[in-house]
Amino acid sequence: MMDRESIEGLLESLDKSIVKYTRKYETLDKHFKDENDHVLSTEFDEYKERKDEIAEQYTAETLNILQRLDALCKTVRKSQPVLDEITVPQMNRNGRFPRRMALGKLHVQYKNIDLYVPQMFEFPFKKPMYICDTDQCELIHKIVLRLLYALPMDKQEYYIFDPVGLGKNMYRFNRLFANETIFPHGKVMTDMNELKHTLKDVMEYVRNLYSDTFQLQYDCLDWDSFNRRMYSRNRQSAMLPYKIFIFMDVPEGMD
Repeated sequence: MMDRESIEGLLESLDKSIVKYTRKYETLDKHFKDENDHVLSTEFDEYKERKDEIAEQYTAETLNILQRLDALCKTVRKSQPVLDEITVPQMNRNGRFPRRMALGKLHVQYKNIDLYVPQMFEFPFKKPMYICDTDQCELIHKIVLRLLYALPMDKQEYYIFDPVGLGKNMYRFNRLFANETIFPHGKVMTDMNELKHTLKDVMEYVRNLYSDTFQLQYDCLDWDSFNRRMYSRNRQSAMLPYKIFIFMDVPEGMD
């Protein structure tokens, strides 16, 4: 069930409000107008009064939704601001993983409504992201930049595989490769065997989490619930990092 006070929930409420009052107008016109789209002069005052009443209700309801939406957008942008200018205060310093991630924006338009709202994704991400256009490296950079600032700095790891570009697709982040906390390999992977060994190590790491750390020690279901529990107990140092794999290409012969 969608959270009614989420951006998506409020947009859905706005859409339902528009549909509801559009149907009210249609019902009113069907009742008062003839086949030539005219209203009898004897009924015009009643028609106008009821139409104005519908318009007043619509304006009040949509204004309420838009005000709540604006307040929520400001709250989102306070913790995940637009990264036009990158500053240290924008970094996640509270050690908590966000419930939702702002990636891009949505343009909402309808008659006199015209606004942009952050496009939110549940975090942890439930499925991989795919970019099919090889010229969209800038989009990848924006996503990585958002993650770097929205996630706790010491709780995120990046593994990048770029067998064709040999690392040039991530050149903007070269200075960060020396930080082994963020980039454990300290470089971009270009060899399939290197990638296979890395994936094997991570799979073993995950297997141990599910067979030992999560259930036997803390009775947790997954990575997310474990980290939430550690945070609630003020044990940020025990929280597990989020591991991000970025594949710039998939060469032939790779299983």
